[in-house]
Amino acid sequence: MRYGHLQNPPGPVPDDLISPDMAAAWLGISPRTVRRMVYDGRLAGWYVARFLRVSEAEVRGSLGRAVPKAGAR
Repeated sequence: MRYGHLQNPPGPVPDDLISPDMAAAWLGISPRTVRRMVYDGRLAGWYVARFLRVSEAEVRGSLGRAVPKAGAR
């Protein structure tokens, strides 16, 4: 799946950006699932120098919500 067509959300870029790999480790899901969550709009993502990043604060907020496990449909 290609994610290069996504645009950054409006507004300033947060200072607490982390990689999808780190977010996945915190959430207990795969990095691919994190990317899908960004693509689906369930998690905000920003491209910084061609690399996808997500907000640490938003990921920490997701820890309290139900997050689908990788491979679950």
